[in-house]
Amino acid sequence: MRAKLHANELSISDALAHDLLSAHAPRFAELPLTRLDNTGSTNVLFRMGDEFLLRLPRQPGGGECIAKEHRWLPFIGPSIPCAVPDVLRLVEASNKFPERWSILRWIDGTALNSFSSEQEDTPGERQLARDLSAVILSLRRIPVPPSATVDPTLQSYRGEPFANIHNQMMRNIAYCKNHKGLDLDLSLVTRVWEHSMHKAKSYQRRAPAWFHADLVAENLLVNGDGLAGVLDFGSLGVGDPTVDLHGAWALAIAIGAIAYYWDSMPTRAR
Repeated sequence: MRAKLHANELSISDALAHDLLSAHAPRFAELPLTRLDNTGSTNVLFRMGDEFLLRLPRQPGGGECIAKEHRWLPFIGPSIPCAVPDVLRLVEASNKFPERWSILRWIDGTALNSFSSEQEDTPGERQLARDLSAVILSLRRIPVPPSATVDPTLQSYRGEPFANIHNQMMRNIAYCKNHKGLDLDLSLVTRVWEHSMHKAKSYQRRAPAWFHADLVAENLLVNGDGLAGVLDFGSLGVGDPTVDLHGAWALAIAIGAIAYYWDSMPTRAR
């Protein structure tokens, strides 16, 4: 029995995956089916033969993100300078499975969370930083059609202006002050945050732009030449794209990564 990641996680077995393919996508049902261990927390993934991938959402409501990819990736994907999910089939919910699910083309590469180097700030890491920045910048350059600005699946707190979370941030700082033993300079945190708020007030809000919103290690594939693919556009949105800069810090690729982000997007990084 596989451990579940969520209290409300849907029951997904190898037998269920095969039954769904037999019922809704029979031409794929004869392919070898291998459940993947390194799948993240949102979907259960099965490799089908050498060329295809089956993706089933883990939780109720997860089919909405899969449908969003099916709707918008054909529009934004051609402008992104690396491989992105190619959704071949979107299957509606049924009595066999209560959420929409999809069949995608397999993308070759190694998951970044299993990628390591023997020394810091290697040429490969610097290339990865450049590649990731190119992806972020390419998203920002893609026109946002009127239909995207009114699509509720593309509206998220992650794309709201930075200043909108000021009250929550202050509550978080106050909460931390009540916990003794935290190795945090909360006075410095407060000063940095207030400086950020001052900058935010003087910043003219830009037109909505595309953002991925979840550029964490498990959603990045690498190869010997750098970034091979970006996965899981389930959090794709339009709004303030600053959220995508968190990838530089969350991944901590190398000093070169941080430097490249600051050099290429100084007004956003600061």
